[in-house]
Amino acid sequence: MVKPLEFRSGEGLVPEGFDMCSRLMLPGERALVTCPSDYAYDKFPRPANVPLGANLQWEIELLDYEKQKVCKRKNRK
Repeated sequence: MVKPLEFRSGEGLVPEGFDMCSRLMLPGERALVTCPSDYAYDKFPRPANVPLGANLQWEIELLDYEKQKVCKRKNRK
């Protein structure tokens, strides 16, 4: 069994293509995602066994998500 991956969207902890696709999904949804290398290895080193310019494919299942808490400031005059 694969251990679930927890991350915060937009913080650069996962490849950009993975992050972008997960934001479009609903809980319980599964997707087979193919990303061009620019979105797969944007900030991460490419493994030696992956050819330069290769697309990357993920099978993603979104188990759940939490909305970010937003604090509103009152205008003080």
